[in-house]
Amino acid sequence: MTLDDLAVPFSAEVVAHLRAHPKQGTSGTSKFLEACKSHIEGNIHLEALHEETVKLGFVNVVDAFHNLQGETTPIDVLQV
Repeated sequence: MTLDDLAVPFSAEVVAHLRAHPKQGTSGTSKFLEACKSHIEGNIHLEALHEETVKLGFVNVVDAFHNLQGETTPIDVLQV
């Protein structure tokens, strides 16, 4: 499965969650969450949201993904 494949359901879930709970995260800003909010407000179309999700939505997830059970797995093994 590619990030493109994941972008559609992931962004849909984040948008649905933001509609109910607009305040998210502990960071002061998030370009991905801003794109989701912009979509909710009607400022960007769904296709643009998906493009932003591929670029920005998984950054922190991919950065942390190789840390499993207190050990680090080489990223090239994960084939990200």
